Amino acid sequence: MVIPVWRKHVLRILWSILLIFTFLIGIVSVSADTIAFDEVELMQEGKFPKENRTSVWPASSSSKLTEEKITELKTYLYNSLVRFESPISLKDYNLTIDEFKAIYRDLLNDTPRLFITSGGYSYYYDDYNGIRIITRLIPTYFYTKSDLEIYDSEVKRILDKVDPDWSDLEKIVFIHDYMVSNYEYDLEYSISSAYEMFISRKGICQAYTLTFMELVRNLGIEVHSVIGVNHTWNVVKLNGNWYHVDTTWDDPLWTDFYIRPGYVRRVYLLISDAAIRDDSSHSTWTDSDLYECLDTTYENYYWWGKNDICSPFVYANGAWYAIEYIDKAYWICSYDIETGFKSKILVLNDGAFTYRYSLGFFDDKLYYLSNSGIKTYDLTTKKTALVYSNSEKSYSSFVIDDEMLYYEQKDYRQGTYTLKSDSEPEAVLQVSSELIRDEESGKVVGFTLVYLKEYILERSADLITWEPVPDVANEGKYPVDTRSKKSGYFRVVKKK
Repeated sequence: MVIPVWRKHVLRILWSILLIFTFLIGIVSVSADTIAFDEVELMQEGKFPKENRTSVWPASSSSKLTEEKITELKTYLYNSLVRFESPISLKDYNLTIDEFKAIYRDLLNDTPRLFITSGGYSYYYDDYNGIRIITRLIPTYFYTKSDLEIYDSEVKRILDKVDPDWSDLEKIVFIHDYMVSNYEYDLEYSISSAYEMFISRKGICQAYTLTFMELVRNLGIEVHSVIGVNHTWNVVKLNGNWYHVDTTWDDPLWTDFYIRPGYVRRVYLLISDAAIRDDSSHSTWTDSDLYECLDTTYENYYWWGKNDICSPFVYANGAWYAIEYIDKAYWICSYDIETGFKSKILVLNDGAFTYRYSLGFFDDKLYYLSNSGIKTYDLTTKKTALVYSNSEKSYSSFVIDDEMLYYEQKDYRQGTYTLKSDSEPEAVLQVSSELIRDEESGKVVGFTLVYLKEYILERSADLITWEPVPDVANEGKYPVDTRSKKSGYFRVVKKK
């Protein structure tokens, strides 16, 4: 569950009270060190930290902080935080207060999974001739282990869509298009973490940046965040070169047309420093010396701009598909992502201008919009079919994520459909070929029921009162001995 803004404010107040209480206790019980509190600016809290890399060290920093030592400390802190430990001992690292703050700020801003903790923290320190050395960290946790499990499951769900055989370019394009078509900008400006974006499917630029960083990094691709003028976006490394990627600005809200879900731009996908400096929000940014984006390979690429290909690239049955405007008509085409080579598949001759960007895939079928409603194109039979008619709802756009179809009507009302596979077995409960025989006579005295694991088997003697049958082995099987008085009647119910 997303923590509302008001609840965050309350938590901060409680945190402050707790720190004061801890401070008073520390005066009485601790004589070797002193407690204090501080705060770092975090993107996940809607801030724009201007120095989010540890390449910029305090003037008092000593030479003992090698890259190896910093990496070791970050790993230690990360493992301690995801275990929700408190306090965290830092005595072995001999860090000044400023040194720790720089490392902690960098770790939290570069690790979206650490949404669990706030930028505010308290700490104990020892004073050595006026130099304060931090000894223990007391983080402020705003979320729980169950929230972290939800986050991890959502990351896994999305990444399970990625074919490991894809090139890094295909992976980057997929994550970019998935985010731009499935998420929307938060017009209340309150959602800034990747966790909240996963849950609500919306966010501001910090949420877009952190989400892209989490997903792409999990695919083994180097990616970081940069901070501009009240804006943040990503830099990603592809084939040895750095490029800018701004999923926020590729998901614009400039006009009524662009608001529709499913619309994808690629103006800010894999571009250079020179190309991104065209507007004030991208005129300058942090760490420009660390991530020089000089290559222009993907500028004015076949996907570039906002007019020709505005649907997401959809991967289906080993090929990429999108909708493109060709020769004054909109076509579903198959593509080679790397080269842009395309083959025309289906002309959308009954479609209008606003229907050009809704495209999805489910159960061997491409879904697209037409004047008559939402249609499918079967990749095997090459046949089209109307599945959701405009006679009931006037559809303007949609996007498909797993088995869910999220649609919007022309009057801005939104809704969802749960898609059903044609290949799903109709018989969720049936008798298998496994028979039960009497050990002595060898006669058949029973049979085995099999059912889908998403269901619970229930038994009844009177068709009125039902009780669940335990599935000890979790195999979806149950032996029925007809000699037993407990054979009765059986049914299955969907697990909640």
